[in-house]
This record gives sequence, structure tokens and C-alpha cells, in this order.
Amino acid sequence: MSFIQKLFGAKPKPDLPFQVGDKVRDLWGQVLVVTEIKPGAENGLGVVRTRNAAGKESSTALITHNLTLVDKSTPLSSDFSIKRVRPDELNAGAYLRPNMIVMHGICQTNSGGYDCEPYRIFEPAISDLMLGTELLRVLKEAATTPIPADLKAEMKKLQEVCKVSSLSKLCENAVHCSVRQKPGEISFLPTRREGKAFHHLPNLTIKIPAASTPEDVGKALRNCFQICT
Repeated sequence: MSFIQKLFGAKPKPDLPFQVGDKVRDLWGQVLVVTEIKPGAENGLGVVRTRNAAGKESSTALITHNLTLVDKSTPLSSDFSIKRVRPDELNAGAYLRPNMIVMHGICQTNSGGYDCEPYRIFEPAISDLMLGTELLRVLKEAATTPIPADLKAEMKKLQEVCKVSSLSKLCENAVHCSVRQKPGEISFLPTRREGKAFHHLPNLTIKIPAASTPEDVGKALRNCFQICT
């Protein structure tokens, strides 16, 4: 059993309410058909692959899939336009690199979270007060940023801000946290880095009240960085 499996208590063969060929509904209401289930993929997180009526494929972590079984007679979703979801939530990401802290917005859509503007960098020695103030500003600005039309272009913007030439260089010697602000709380989700990928560690999420001071927000982000591996 891998580290990730131990952390989540995952089983090699999970007892799922669906199997390959079944139809499921995702968090955004799309009806999809399950095309593949790989419990051992992604270091124990597992992968569920699905497809809509138009043939577009998607995948999600098996351990946190949030898919519900629907009747096989339910029509598959076909027409799909990307739009924002969860308007009461603000989302951002933050990297800690050896010489800088990088923040960016996340646009939460019915097709997943897209990195988006603003992109900001700060000295690692920035005070907790300023760190929290800037993070709250990034969260707020990201909520009104247009949905990115070109994800590769967005990644290039992030690389240019960080002065790196590739995603692998961006991830090199870096840790990453995802931040979500809801009406009642702000949560900081740490990750475990493996190559160019960051795997979420939801059992280690840090949560603080939404009314916390900017300084406490900054401290929570630093604590999240320390949890990351």
C-alpha cells in the first residue's frame, strides 16, 4: 500500500456504486458514461475516466470522485459550454519557491478549476500581514476575471511571472497550496509533489474562520506550505 493509500485509507479494490459502462452524474450535473476505472493509478488515488455524448473525455480522482449512479436510460450530456460555478466561493493557488512566493487566481468552472489572473510574486520574507492581505486580494480579483480561453497561454503567463521556461522548472523545488474562501471559512489544501504533479492531501487541510485577520490568513498559508512535501 502506498503512502497516499495509507493517508486516505484507500482500498486496492474500492466498493463503488458504479462500474465501467454505467452512467453517472458529476458535481456540475453532467451525465457521463464510465469508460475506465483504475484503482491503483496516481499513487493510490485512483482514476475514473468518463465520456459525454460528444465524445469528450474527462477524468477525476477515484478516491474523491463525487460521481453518482444514474439510470442507464438517462441521456448523456452533449452540448457543453464552460461557465463559472459556485459563485459563493473564491479560489486561488500559491507556490512557495526558493526565492519567491507566487499567487494566482483560480476560475472555478463546470469543467474544473482553471488557473487565471491575477499572477503575483512576493519575497519569501514578506510579513504574515502583507502575505494575507495580498492573498485575500488575489481571491477577490480572481472572482471577476474572465474565464481563460487558452489554458496554454495562461500557463505561459504564470511561467513568465516566475521567470521560468517550463512547467517542470516552475515545480522544481517548489510546494503548492490551493486556497478556497467560502462565506464561513477559508481552507488551505496542501499537496505532495511528484515530478510535475501536485497531489492533494485533503485530510491535512487547514481551516480558519472567514472573518480571520489578514495576518492570520498569512500565517495559515505559511503553515500549509510547511505541511506540503
